[in-house]
Amino acid sequence: MKMKYGKLMENLWIQRVINCGYIGQTLTWEEYNFLTLSGTCKVVYLFECEVEYSDGSYVTADKLFKNLQNIERFSLTFPENLWSTIQLESYAVKAFPLDTVKKMVEIFKSLPKLKNVRLDCVTEAFDFSSLSDFIMENKSVFIEICFDRPLSNDYKQMLQNFNDNIMENPPQIKPDVSWI
Repeated sequence: MKMKYGKLMENLWIQRVINCGYIGQTLTWEEYNFLTLSGTCKVVYLFECEVEYSDGSYVTADKLFKNLQNIERFSLTFPENLWSTIQLESYAVKAFPLDTVKKMVEIFKSLPKLKNVRLDCVTEAFDFSSLSDFIMENKSVFIEICFDRPLSNDYKQMLQNFNDNIMENPPQIKPDVSWI
């Protein structure tokens, strides 16, 4: 369900200043930018939401941090499709094309107030290896990633190897990486 600007302004004007939270909505890129443009958002919570450009294509995850200079907590739970375990056209897949996670890591480094990033219902499209060095070296951001969808054995093994490394060489901020 797409929201209209008037309704957004009426219902969420106060939240725009400090918190942006949405549940089960499809936001346009223009609506998302309107809500985050002030640059004062400290918390962004998108639960089972999608963000799309006007042509219907999905906004990549790195772009969601565009106006978030003061962000402290960012949470994105991708919509689940109960009929299919992995949809190649789903937002959870399309949000992470090649190099997106690398771009996110660079963005995280430039956000001094960022304390927590949570991603739920993530798929194998997420380039976890591009995030692993950041997790091991970072001193301020608690990373939570939950792969709530079936993964290949190779991907599970990569995550298990990472978790084993965390146990042997704990970083300053231990992440929460889980999968089914």
